Amino acid sequence: MNNNYSHSHTAYDGDLAIGRYFRPHDVPFGDLVLYAASNWTIPLDGTTKANTYFGIGPGTRFHIAKNFFFLHYWEFPLVGPHPYTYTMSTALLKVF
Repeated sequence: MNNNYSHSHTAYDGDLAIGRYFRPHDVPFGDLVLYAASNWTIPLDGTTKANTYFGIGPGTRFHIAKNFFFLHYWEFPLVGPHPYTYTMSTALLKVF
């Protein structure tokens, strides 16, 4: 059934983000952070360079209440296979 099976490989995966806090913690949309992030995967086992991936995008995070946070991120692939033009991730995070 899976004709596009990809053999597992050894790779270097990395992420880097830089952002800025705009609001204090105890206000509506507290701990508001706007950031830019990048993600990459570089194969280390001699596979083709076509498997290398690099994407960048903007994101935001803010405090809702009682240690719950809202996160949102858009990523645009720049290098590597492009099965999509962008991806969007949204999460509700609980800090323990």
